[in-house]
Amino acid sequence: MRPAARGRSARILRMTRSSRDLTPVWLADRFRAFAALGLHYHPDEADRGRFERLRRHSAELAALVDLRDTATIEAAYGRDTGVRTPMAAIAVHATTADGAELWRTRHVGDERLPDLLALAGRLLQAPAPHRPATLTDSRALALPGPHTYVAVYEAASALDARDAAAAWPEPDTDLQAAFGARPSLHAESPQMRPVVSAAAGRICERIAALAAEGAVASQDSFQVERFGQVRLLATDIAVEAVEYEPLPSYALNVDVAATGAGVVFFDDRGRVLLMERSDTGHWGMPEGACDVGEAWIDTAVREVREEIGVRVEPEALTLLDVFDNRTLTAETLSIPIAAVFTARLDAAPGELAINHEVRRTAWVSAQELHHLDLWPGHRAKLGAAFESL
Repeated sequence: MRPAARGRSARILRMTRSSRDLTPVWLADRFRAFAALGLHYHPDEADRGRFERLRRHSAELAALVDLRDTATIEAAYGRDTGVRTPMAAIAVHATTADGAELWRTRHVGDERLPDLLALAGRLLQAPAPHRPATLTDSRALALPGPHTYVAVYEAASALDARDAAAAWPEPDTDLQAAFGARPSLHAESPQMRPVVSAAAGRICERIAALAAEGAVASQDSFQVERFGQVRLLATDIAVEAVEYEPLPSYALNVDVAATGAGVVFFDDRGRVLLMERSDTGHWGMPEGACDVGEAWIDTAVREVREEIGVRVEPEALTLLDVFDNRTLTAETLSIPIAAVFTARLDAAPGELAINHEVRRTAWVSAQELHHLDLWPGHRAKLGAAFESL
């Protein structure tokens, strides 16, 4: 069941601050996501109170670094609705007619991804970017705001630098500032155990205590699992003598699309591995929502492990494309933006350790694909995967 190694595109990394300086806001962002998730799935009164306390503690963590006070941050967190995942954005790296380079960024919200890319082409007088050259995120760029995934595209503008800059002025955002500093392309650093100050450690202790309480007292098995994840995050820290530099303000609430990731596995006969969902009976690839704090490719790795029991290294995955489900299906899906990767896998369906979400798995040829009832949007994604062979 070991996947064959394939190429992995480089990720952009530019550390502009000490990661220890940013740890409280990064942790706060993750706890905020857990609170939003717990509150979204119809908790009872007791669990609702616990998740509201978690949101308050998240704001306390952020306030250790943020210039805004706890109440202001908590009020911003309180406007969260639905499932909270890393936000979606694009970055366009344009080479102008006179040989200059410029970066332009844009969050993906109500506008669909293909429409944004077409707009980029029109503004720069360039062919519309098609597939991303690479992926990165705000953690790799050392940005303190809500976790944001960025699909990076290349474009060749027919304009000179001055006209290109006038046609597409720089947006005044932290994301634009990071790319405007011309980040370098190289592999991302491995994640280390979070190091926090004593004050942050005490807040994490309170979070761990409420999570332990919820794990015992909650009547909802899914919330119990959620509380367990919160407790693990709150206790997996190291406390040291750390002093934080105040951060300038950054956007706490941005109306953008939710994100997910999936993997299309091929065997040596060019067939794809599909799974039949237990809840709807639809067939599709392993795919799911991203978690705040994990890289886009790491979501794909996690979903594969959880759903079909395959352990795959990120280096074995090749980026296929970033898709906007709103252009692929008329069905309303909770996760509009999905990065899809491909890999080789040698395994019989019976060797896979499927979980409760999966009824069965099968290797399927391109011809057989036409006869299956596929999960919305997956037909186009699988078609693109077959075309990539």
